Amino acid sequence: MVLKNEKIILLMDAPTAQQNLIKSLAKQWIKSITTVDPDGSDYQKYFEIGKPQSFSTEAEWIDYLDEHLEDEPEFLGSEQIHQFYRVGNFLSRIKFVTEKDDINEIFSKIRLFIDQGVQADLRKQILAISTGVPIISFAVTDLVNQGGNGFQKTTSGQLLEQVNYFLQDLHHWNQGLVDSVSLIEEYEPDKLLKRWKVVMTDG
Repeated sequence: MVLKNEKIILLMDAPTAQQNLIKSLAKQWIKSITTVDPDGSDYQKYFEIGKPQSFSTEAEWIDYLDEHLEDEPEFLGSEQIHQFYRVGNFLSRIKFVTEKDDINEIFSKIRLFIDQGVQADLRKQILAISTGVPIISFAVTDLVNQGGNGFQKTTSGQLLEQVNYFLQDLHHWNQGLVDSVSLIEEYEPDKLLKRWKVVMTDG
């Protein structure tokens, strides 16, 4: 399950107006696969005391909570606290791209790229393919084999299902990697160079 892998990062390229929607969908997704409500008072209480991503290990975070938490709810067991930690870390790994980011470095770490632009971001999609990262594109793009290395013409209503497709089933993610390799082989160096020239010229 995705929350058990601390290295997974979701990368999203979305207009500012759509970012709140994406954050809301991410929370809905978390609620669908865990018992944690990221907007619930119990989770928020723990999160406000100490953000999980600020600690090197879960044990350090729990020790910090023990020192600073008053009136801990009795019904919250160790498994629930464990899930709070995982959810906090996961939410901190949802990254929205900005112009100041080192895109090459980011793509070396992520597991899924969501492109919400009206037009496909060819530069980022080529980077995703070159690093074997599945792509979910809201726009039409010939860099995505539908259901292979990603999905295209995606809508907000389809997003959660498609994220689950890659992050909850390792087989699908591995198949996406295989498809990315096939696309790299399909686009010979001269064709890839032409595509890069388009990217550099038109952005």
